[in-house]
This record gives sequence, C-alpha cells and structure tokens, in this order.
Amino acid sequence: MRLSIIVPVYNEEASLPEFTRRIKPVMTMEAERYACEVIFVNDGSMDGSESVLEEICRDPLYKSVTFTRNFGHQVALLAGLQYAKGDVLVTIDSDLQDPPEVIPALLREFEKGCDVVHAVRSQRLGESKSKKWFAKMFYRVYRRSVNFDVPVDAGDFRLISRRVKEQVVVASESSQYLRGQIAWFGYSSASVEYERQSRSHGETKYPFSKSLSLAANAVISLSGLPLRLAMVASLFLSLASFVVALTVGVVSVLGGQVTLSQSLVNVASIASFGILFFCIATIAAYLGRLMFQVRKLPQYVVASVRNLSVEIPQR
Repeated sequence: MRLSIIVPVYNEEASLPEFTRRIKPVMTMEAERYACEVIFVNDGSMDGSESVLEEICRDPLYKSVTFTRNFGHQVALLAGLQYAKGDVLVTIDSDLQDPPEVIPALLREFEKGCDVVHAVRSQRLGESKSKKWFAKMFYRVYRRSVNFDVPVDAGDFRLISRRVKEQVVVASESSQYLRGQIAWFGYSSASVEYERQSRSHGETKYPFSKSLSLAANAVISLSGLPLRLAMVASLFLSLASFVVALTVGVVSVLGGQVTLSQSLVNVASIASFGILFFCIATIAAYLGRLMFQVRKLPQYVVASVRNLSVEIPQR
C-alpha cells in the first residue's frame, strides 16, 4: 500500500530540517508495509522555507507544492490531499507540535479497519490558558451545534483512507473546515491520544485572531446554529418591543414621569439595533460564503511543484 504524508508549511524555515530528520525513521519503520511519500505544501511562506524545501526535495521521497501566495492552512491541506496518490493519507503540521512518531499508532488503528483515525490531544504544552480554554469551549459548543459526532480536542493531525480523501476532493469547493467535514461524512473512526508539544522554533501561526476566524468558518460551513440564533434574537426583539410599548402606554395612562418611559424607549432602541446588526452580520456571513462558491474562483494557485509529474486541475 501507499502512504502519503501531507505537510502544510508556512514560514517554517527553522523547523523543516528537524521535521525531515524525525519523519525519516517513521518511513523506514513502515517501509515493509507502505511505500511512502511526503508532500510539503508551501502556503506562500515569506522566509527561507522554499529554499529549504528545494534542498529536501533532492530526495525523491519528498515532494512539494508551492502556492503563489498565502491561501490558508485548510486550503493547503486540501491541495496536499488532491495531489497525494496514497491509499492511506496522514496530515500533520511541520512545526513539530504534533510528533511524527505518533504516525505508526495511527496506522495500526487504520489496519483494524477504520477509515478515519483522529490524533486527540491529551495535553497541549506551551499554549496559554486563554487559548486552551477557548479551544475547550469551542469544541464542546461546536459538537452540540451540529447533527453529527465531532471528536473533541482533535486538530488536523489525522489519518484518512483513500475513499475518505476522494469524498473530500469531491466536496472541495465547500472545504473550509476539514475537521468538521471529515466527521460529517460519517465513516468509521478511531482515536489515538498523544501529548501535543511546545513549539521548538518560531511563533505560532495560529494566533487568537486566526483561531477565531477558523471557529467562525467551522460554524458557517457545517452548522445552521447562527441562523437559528438570529431567528430567536428576532423573536426576542419583537417580544421586547411589545413589552416596552405596553409599559410606556401604562406609564402614560397612570400619569407617570415621561423620563421613565423615555428611558425604556432608549434602552429598547439600543438593544434592538444591537440584535438587528447581529442578525444582518450572520446572514451576510452565509451569503459571503455562498457568493465565493458561485463565483467558482480557484481555492489556490500553484507557482511550482517538485517531484510531482502530474498536475491536477485547480478548481
């Protein structure tokens, strides 16, 4: 069987040599069972990552795809899956927070008959308490917002079978959150726990702002919860407006102070505008996603490839 390891790269010049050194024994260990390839996807790195990849790819086991600019982590994962020829595929970041040494454990679960094997973080070393709390809350809230089972505390370090990969490629135009989409397919799955490491080089490529953006993409891609919240907010606004109008009327009839009724009106107006803007922003987010899909723009543009003889059509 063939094993493809997909590795997104963004400004990881310092980490790539060590990653390559550590992935090599893994491929050697699995050589009797799997013919291995590693596909690096350079997502518009602005440091010396491209030069390092050029040197690494002198070995034909290593291949690379380079984008014209930064298109995003999820898109880089998708591109790697589209280029990969493996019967089994593993996605892992190049920053070494996810240890390559866990890959054999994922493969053993796959060999038991699972199509998806999630690497689940038992610990997240080197991350701030606020980021850990946000991740913990997001995964649990997101799991309750969708009508399918999503593994908690699992990132993009996972194994999938070829038939899962083919489903991802078919649905590529809507692939904005692969973690959720792969869970949505409903294939048999298993989990392997591991301890996520601290970064040994550089800074995280997922600061809080990007984590928040990824969370928003996750919800908009596969959940109708924001629209349902907008509907509930609209109903609440209508009820609140009725209550305020009734209160103002009663106060006026009973000869109450005008200032009281005016204050109620002002509070209701501020609340109404806040809820209204929330509803408009929610609908606009869904419409923006729909507009992008209708325009049929390619999700990424390739500048060059190494050790890949066939270039797939870019959708």
